[in-house]
Amino acid sequence: MLRFVTIWAAGINFVFGALIYHAILTAGRQGAPAASIGLLLTLASVGGLVGALGAPLVFSRVRPMTVVVFASWAMVALVVVMSQARQTWTYGLLFGLVFLLSPLLGVIFQSRAIELTPDAMQGRVATVMGTVGEVLQTPAPLLAGVLVAWQSPTVVALVFAAALAVLAAYTTANLRRLGAPDGTGPDDDPQRAGPTGTDSTDGTDGTDGTDQDAGRAGIVTPATEEVRG
Repeated sequence: MLRFVTIWAAGINFVFGALIYHAILTAGRQGAPAASIGLLLTLASVGGLVGALGAPLVFSRVRPMTVVVFASWAMVALVVVMSQARQTWTYGLLFGLVFLLSPLLGVIFQSRAIELTPDAMQGRVATVMGTVGEVLQTPAPLLAGVLVAWQSPTVVALVFAAALAVLAAYTTANLRRLGAPDGTGPDDDPQRAGPTGTDSTDGTDGTDGTDQDAGRAGIVTPATEEVRG
C-alpha cells in the first residue's frame, strides 16, 4: 500500500507539474497577456482549495471507492477536453476542475498510508514519499518545454491525458488495497478489530489507538501543492 501511494503521488505530481508548464508555455506562445496566465493559475489554485475543503462533505455522502474510480477517470476526461481548448480562460476552468478532484484522491490514499504506518516510522515514510515526488517532479518543466516546442497543444495535452490514464488504471487495479470494497474501511478488518468488531485499542497490542485516529484524519496529497507553481 505504501508503495502504491508513493508511486501515485510521485506520478500525479509529475503530470500536474508538466501540465502547468504546458499551459503557461502554450499561452505565452499564443500571445496571452500575463494577467490571463495569472488567472489560469488562480483558477487552478481555487479548484484545489475547494476540493480539499469539500472532501469531508463528499465522503459523508459517497463511498470512498466510488470517489476513487470517478475522480481518477474524470481527470483523464478533463485533460482530453483540454486538448481542444484554445482560450486561456478555458484552460483555467479545466485546470480548476482537475485540481478540484485530485485532493479527494489524496485524502483517501494518504490517510490509508498513515493508518498503516507505525508511529515510529511516520517521519521516515513521509520523507521518502516527499523525496521521490520531488525527484520525479524535477524533469517536468523540461518535458513540457520539449513537447510544446515540437508538438501541437492538442498532442501535448493528449500525451498527459494518456499518462493520467495509466495512473487511473494503476489506481483501479489497486482498489482492494485501499480498504473493503464496500467502503467500510479498515475497521472491518478482523486483524484490526476486537472480538466485538470494535477497534482493539486496549493496549494489548502495544498501541493506544493513535494510529487509527490519525488514519481517519483527511490530509491533502502533495499533488495539490502543484497549483502554487
